[in-house]
Amino acid sequence: MSNNAYLTTTEPDTIYPSVVLPDFEQEESGIAVDANAVPLLWLALFRSDDLVTADVYDPPEPDDTEPEWGEDEEEDDEPDDRDDVDIEATAPVTSKAEALDHLAEAVPILEDALDARLSPYADMLRAAVTDTVGAAVTIEWDEVESLWAPDSFLPAVRRVWAALDRGSFDAQDRAALVDLTALRPAPIPDVRILLDGAPTSVDDEWNHTRVLGSALARPVPWEPSDVS
Repeated sequence: MSNNAYLTTTEPDTIYPSVVLPDFEQEESGIAVDANAVPLLWLALFRSDDLVTADVYDPPEPDDTEPEWGEDEEEDDEPDDRDDVDIEATAPVTSKAEALDHLAEAVPILEDALDARLSPYADMLRAAVTDTVGAAVTIEWDEVESLWAPDSFLPAVRRVWAALDRGSFDAQDRAALVDLTALRPAPIPDVRILLDGAPTSVDDEWNHTRVLGSALARPVPWEPSDVS
């Protein structure tokens, strides 16, 4: 079973919108998904100052079961102590405009660090973010974070963002980037390989997805529209 990360739009300063916003709809706000990793250009949308820590609460499903005829409806005398199920989480969130500014700043730095052409990928991601409703953008990454040793995931993320702020990557920065994104030591292919139906290798398809992720509940510009 995969541990997924989700790139979604959200309300300002709100992390884990699929949990905390009662009217959240993945079909409207979900941008992309990836398994067991955080795609390269998703990371490029944010910086350390965008991290927010908050309690998130997953409310139980309401019990709409009607009592059978002749049965008295039982009253629940148990207190509803939400504090017992609050979970503290940390994730990035920023406005769409700021996220896209970060992306534009990061692309030439990442191109130099990885010796790859990423501008066309950035154009595709920019289109996907712009086309999705919502004022802000965030990553729900708790499932991926759970794959890491305790207290190791966020330091790796911060290291990558510090390298972007500095404008260059050293060997340890690149190692953190590869660990987070799961990029393979193979060239990053042309962004249109799936759209054009070009011959691809396993590494081509792998690294393509590690840069952008895949469609979630709505089409994305880098995949054929019949892929979901």
